[in-house]
Amino acid sequence: EGITSMADYAFYCSNLTSIEIPSSITEISNYCFKKCSALKSITIPSSVTKIGYESFRESGLTSVTLPGVKSISDRAFYNCKQLAEVTFAEGLQSFDSEPFYGCDVLTEIDLPSTLHRMYSQAFGNCYGIKKVISRAVIPPTHNNNYSILNGCDKTDVKLYVPAMSIDKYRAESGWKSFYTILPMEEKTSNI
Repeated sequence: EGITSMADYAFYCSNLTSIEIPSSITEISNYCFKKCSALKSITIPSSVTKIGYESFRESGLTSVTLPGVKSISDRAFYNCKQLAEVTFAEGLQSFDSEPFYGCDVLTEIDLPSTLHRMYSQAFGNCYGIKKVISRAVIPPTHNNNYSILNGCDKTDVKLYVPAMSIDKYRAESGWKSFYTILPMEEKTSNI
């Protein structure tokens, strides 16, 4: 408790199994836990607002909760082959390119209403995803014609969005490739 920063590659090691980040840290630095293949558990405090470039790439995380994160950099969780659950909090604003690319044991994504920007292939090659919830009334913008699930068969994937926004999602780049777009069961809380 009390340290305010971690250098790039700070924990680039294969034997680390768990870690608790102190609340004095506001950013997970670039490559910080890259290839920490034994890392299964991490506690990220709400003080952390940014996940850096490739910070958890190819780590062994099985689940992660991001309580205060506002932005996630390029390939932050790229090829985390054991990552089965990600919890985003309201306040998340943007994803850069391929943050969860290749996390193929993920089965469901629940995106907060505050998300407004997603770059290329946010969940590309995440073959296990069958349910996506996007709580944003205005579809998060996408920088190209790639679907957020690029490379995945979306015939069995259900996309749930606010009822008033279904037509917007059907017309928006990155979202229009979903075959099934349905209204969310609960009302959106943030417009």
